[in-house]
Amino acid sequence: MQVMYFDETHDDTRYEAILKRACEKQPFYHALLGELYERKYNGIEDLHWVEKAKEHYQEADRYALLTPRFARHYYQLLEHFNKENLIPCSPEEICRIKRLAGVKDVAANKNNREE
Repeated sequence: MQVMYFDETHDDTRYEAILKRACEKQPFYHALLGELYERKYNGIEDLHWVEKAKEHYQEADRYALLTPRFARHYYQLLEHFNKENLIPCSPEEICRIKRLAGVKDVAANKNNREE
């Protein structure tokens, strides 16, 4: 209940502290922490927040708790920063997260329509 309250108040410091405590009992909250850290990045040059977001998305994935919503966030993060060579990630891992996220290839859909 506290998690939802502090998310709505946009008090990121208290929200982060509650999520960290919740992660100890429920690994799903790692996905929420990943999303929070991704939001904190917001175009700043410091990749610290991006690295933390990646760690928490990976932890949620490790427990098979990376839902399609969070997988999309994680995929977009990997896709963007891997292109810039700022966060290395294997093409296989990106492809796997892409499948979890349910992201379809635009080129593949276009080819199927032409046939």
